[in-house]
Amino acid sequence: MKKVILWAVLALLPLIVHGCGGGSSGGGQTATTAITGAVSKGPINGGTVKIFEITTSAHIGRQLDGSQNGAGIPVVNGSFTANVGSYKGAIFATMSGGTYTDEATGQTTALSQKLHAATYIATPKAINLAITPLTELAWRRMQLRPTDMGQNNIDSANTLISTLYLKGLPAGSSIISTLPADVLPGTTATDPARIGYGLALATVSDLMNSLGYSLEQVLTIMGDINPYPANAIYPLQGTLTDANVLNAMAVLPASTYLQSGIAETPMKVTLTPSTSGVIANNADTITFTAAVKGLYDIALSGTSVTFAVTSGTATFANGSTTQTVTVDTAGTPSTTVALKSSVVQTNPGVTVTATAGAIKTSTAVVFGHDPASPATMNLSASPTSVYADSSTAITVSATVLNYLGADLAGVPVTFAVTSGIGTLSASSATTNSSGVASITVTSGTAGSVTISATAGTVTKSIPVIFTPDPAAPATVAITTTPSTLAADGTASSIIGAIVRNYNGTLLPNITVTFAVTSGNGTLSATSATTDSNGSATVALTSSTVNSVTVTATAGGKSGSASVNFTAP
Repeated sequence: MKKVILWAVLALLPLIVHGCGGGSSGGGQTATTAITGAVSKGPINGGTVKIFEITTSAHIGRQLDGSQNGAGIPVVNGSFTANVGSYKGAIFATMSGGTYTDEATGQTTALSQKLHAATYIATPKAINLAITPLTELAWRRMQLRPTDMGQNNIDSANTLISTLYLKGLPAGSSIISTLPADVLPGTTATDPARIGYGLALATVSDLMNSLGYSLEQVLTIMGDINPYPANAIYPLQGTLTDANVLNAMAVLPASTYLQSGIAETPMKVTLTPSTSGVIANNADTITFTAAVKGLYDIALSGTSVTFAVTSGTATFANGSTTQTVTVDTAGTPSTTVALKSSVVQTNPGVTVTATAGAIKTSTAVVFGHDPASPATMNLSASPTSVYADSSTAITVSATVLNYLGADLAGVPVTFAVTSGIGTLSASSATTNSSGVASITVTSGTAGSVTISATAGTVTKSIPVIFTPDPAAPATVAITTTPSTLAADGTASSIIGAIVRNYNGTLLPNITVTFAVTSGNGTLSATSATTDSNGSATVALTSSTVNSVTVTATAGGKSGSASVNFTAP
């Protein structure tokens, strides 16, 4: 009884061409809806497509396709194009006539009945429009609410049939917007969604052939399989199932009349990481497992899968950012690769993409900090400034922390002088239980010295200052009184050494050493201590007529002067 009522509605609906008005012509708008269409039961040639508005009272309204005298649009090799202008609202498409090559038998067959489709144009734009036995099923679903041809009813019916009969296809595949591919021998379709749709239609041919049914009988069977999910907008009508439909879907890829290799066309790739993240130590790895499925979720083996790092920094076991592996046949067909990184990447992480045929899928993982690895370092100097006396030292301490801010013990730290002149007590040290490693630095040269410390990949630097020692001799000046005298062995010249610090202040209590550095002369002493005026003196005599040079040295600084001894 249900089918009789349904067909009564279908028979009457195309005849009702009046009503209270439906879509809008969008007065003043320049955007238009250009339709790229496909008609298939295998691809149909020679038929005619007509496109109408559906009014708000659920009647078939005016013809929109712009064909001359309403003759409709010719179908050539399964394709047609149309433009419905700036119309917005529900549209109804009807296909009649033409022939197709049956995918189950390879024979050319006349299309025995009309096929219909309906969709909703919310905004004028370019759209696809498929007209197939599956859109016919959806159109019949819509008739269960014959007074409601609004967007909700139309979209729900199209989505329901897409969910039932386009299983395993990429997300977004639709009986309306996905244009089915020609899956007969000699064709070269590669798009998985279009191939899947074409094979679903080939299932209809396989059912007709294997059961000896007409297209209408098969549509009736398919229309009764799980037609009403609990959340459907239309009331529950029945739960009739038919194993013949599911069996035909399962064996279809082996059909003699389908294009070679289509059963091995990847339709879905799942990519599963062994964990969501590991330490970025270039040793710990994440294993990615890829499984490839074809039509109706059949697992494929022998298919090549290319893994690629599409964002972030990481490498596979082959040392590259890409690796191609063939799916094995053991157990559940799948393939794996391992990924590692030395770079911390947590937000964002590393994205890996697996590609099989035209299908891609991606997932992201993170490479985190090693809690045993240095992440930060605090560098300090105590004191920050000392005298440049080559003995007073500055202690440089490095406190090493992990990414959580915890002290790290037992970490080797390398120290170096990166600018200035300084001497380190050691070039490396190991952190103690408090995470601290220390060395000292001295200098005999005044100026700034920069010390660097490196722990793992973390390097910090700190400047220290060596200032001149005010108690250290900076200059030694020599005086001779007199500078010329008789070489009688008795007369003497007083040799004076004046010692000053870096700012010219006279320095008392400084030991000065004296020496004859050229000529023949005798000093009264080889050393003397400066008095309160910074002066230290000795006497020089000679029995030889000659010029004698005397050098005075204090704190590493020296001065020289000469005395002339003449004949008595």
